[in-house]
Amino acid sequence: MWKENEMRLQKQETFDVVAQLAQHKSFEKWNAILARILDFVLYPNIQTLNLCGHSGYLITDDNS
Repeated sequence: MWKENEMRLQKQETFDVVAQLAQHKSFEKWNAILARILDFVLYPNIQTLNLCGHSGYLITDDNS
Protein backbone atom coordinates (compact mmCIF):
# COMPACT_ATOMS: atom_id res chain seq x y z
CA MET A 1 0.00 0.00 0.00
CA TRP A 2 2.84 2.34 0.83
CA LYS A 3 4.49 1.78 -2.56
CA GLU A 4 1.16 2.35 -4.31
CA ASN A 5 0.69 5.67 -2.52
CA GLU A 6 4.26 6.68 -3.31
CA MET A 7 3.72 5.95 -7.01
CA ARG A 8 0.48 7.97 -7.00
CA LEU A 9 2.26 10.91 -5.39
CA GLN A 10 4.93 10.84 -8.08
CA LYS A 11 2.28 10.72 -10.83
CA GLN A 12 0.13 13.30 -9.00
CA GLU A 13 -2.85 10.95 -8.98
CA THR A 14 -3.72 11.13 -5.31
CA PHE A 15 -7.25 11.57 -4.07
CA ASP A 16 -6.56 15.22 -3.25
CA VAL A 17 -5.52 15.97 -6.82
CA VAL A 18 -8.56 14.19 -8.23
CA ALA A 19 -10.86 16.07 -5.84
CA GLN A 20 -9.22 19.39 -6.73
CA LEU A 21 -9.66 18.71 -10.46
CA ALA A 22 -13.34 17.86 -9.92
CA GLN A 23 -13.82 21.03 -7.88
CA HIS A 24 -12.07 23.10 -10.55
CA LYS A 25 -14.29 21.64 -13.30
CA SER A 26 -17.37 22.40 -11.23
CA PHE A 27 -16.14 25.95 -10.66
CA GLU A 28 -15.59 26.44 -14.41
CA LYS A 29 -19.06 25.07 -15.18
CA TRP A 30 -20.84 27.41 -12.76
CA ASN A 31 -18.68 30.33 -13.85
CA ALA A 32 -19.79 29.74 -17.45
CA ILE A 33 -23.44 29.52 -16.39
CA LEU A 34 -23.16 32.77 -14.45
CA ALA A 35 -21.54 34.47 -17.44
CA ARG A 36 -24.45 33.37 -19.67
CA ILE A 37 -27.01 34.65 -17.18
CA LEU A 38 -25.23 37.99 -16.91
CA ASP A 39 -25.05 38.25 -20.70
CA PHE A 40 -28.79 37.59 -20.90
CA VAL A 41 -29.58 40.27 -18.33
CA LEU A 42 -27.05 42.88 -19.46
CA TYR A 43 -27.56 42.63 -23.24
CA PRO A 44 -30.92 44.48 -23.28
CA ASN A 45 -29.41 47.17 -21.07
CA ILE A 46 -26.52 47.68 -23.49
CA GLN A 47 -28.94 47.90 -26.41
CA THR A 48 -31.25 50.20 -24.34
CA LEU A 49 -34.09 47.67 -24.58
CA ASN A 50 -36.58 46.60 -21.93
CA LEU A 51 -35.85 43.27 -20.30
CA CYS A 52 -39.45 42.16 -20.74
CA GLY A 53 -42.64 43.68 -22.00
CA HIS A 54 -43.03 46.63 -24.29
CA SER A 55 -44.17 49.37 -21.94
CA GLY A 56 -41.86 51.81 -20.24
CA TYR A 57 -43.97 51.73 -17.07
CA LEU A 58 -43.24 49.22 -14.33
CA ILE A 59 -46.79 48.04 -13.60
CA THR A 60 -49.39 47.94 -16.35
CA ASP A 61 -51.95 45.36 -17.38
CA ASP A 62 -49.89 44.14 -20.31
CA ASN A 63 -46.46 44.40 -18.65
CA SER A 64 -46.80 42.62 -15.33
